[in-house]
Amino acid sequence: MIKVKNWLHFVDSCSKYKYIVISGPQRSGTTYVAEELANELKYRHVDEMQHGISQMNKMLAYIGNVPSVVQAPALSHKLHTLEGDDVLVVFILRNSEDICKSENRINWQGFSGEMFNYEMEFKEHVNRICKFKNNASMKKWAWRRLQRPNMLVEYMQLPFDFIKQSKGFVKKEDRVNFRKKQTR
Repeated sequence: MIKVKNWLHFVDSCSKYKYIVISGPQRSGTTYVAEELANELKYRHVDEMQHGISQMNKMLAYIGNVPSVVQAPALSHKLHTLEGDDVLVVFILRNSEDICKSENRINWQGFSGEMFNYEMEFKEHVNRICKFKNNASMKKWAWRRLQRPNMLVEYMQLPFDFIKQSKGFVKKEDRVNFRKKQTR
């Protein structure tokens, strides 16, 4: 695991990799981090809508050989299966309560689909996964307990507070009326 000290250290650490996958729970900041990092590194930004959202093979085919920052919260259940010396996974850690508030604000309805993906990927843990009441708690639990110990590529955890240090970050009180994928 790569540990970073702040946003600038995060960007510098990412610059050593050709492919950077930004993931974590939906509403944790994956859209913003992927856009901002791609801009700072001068890499291609690949939004989750461009690669089929939850289909790993489509995402891998889409990025091809171009240095890319890929937003992939709906692929978080597959992060431990990625391979390659030039791949970095970034898992965003944001307060679960803030994530739930953001989900409610936009009326996000994807939890049952995400739970299904995790139940299919981690069949031996279905009894635990089905007890989660929200997406953020489920994904963070799976990341810490099931995926992080089995990662095949380099990875880092990015605390949400570090995101606040980036150039284009908009404070929470100024994001109240943002649309679903709006970052500025």
